[in-house]
Amino acid sequence: AYGLNQVAIEGLSADFEPTPDKMVEIIEFAKANNVETIFFETLVSPKVAETIAEEVGADTAVLNPIEGLNEEEMSQGADYFSIMRENLEALKKALQ
Repeated sequence: AYGLNQVAIEGLSADFEPTPDKMVEIIEFAKANNVETIFFETLVSPKVAETIAEEVGADTAVLNPIEGLNEEEMSQGADYFSIMRENLEALKKALQ
């Protein structure tokens, strides 16, 4: 919907890294589709996203799936709605 496509670069585990063939496939897709931003989640290492972004000349941005919200963040007022607003701002910035 909304003309957006998602291509997963991580698997079901945060420790998963794509195979070299999958990396090539993702990079080719990103280049062919003029991808400008590679998103990754807060609980995942940015290494793979940064590598892909560097290869295609894209930026990286973080989306928070909220599952890693900790006590410190909650004591500072973070909640579902504030996290989703931050995600929305990251998406808006990437689409400008």
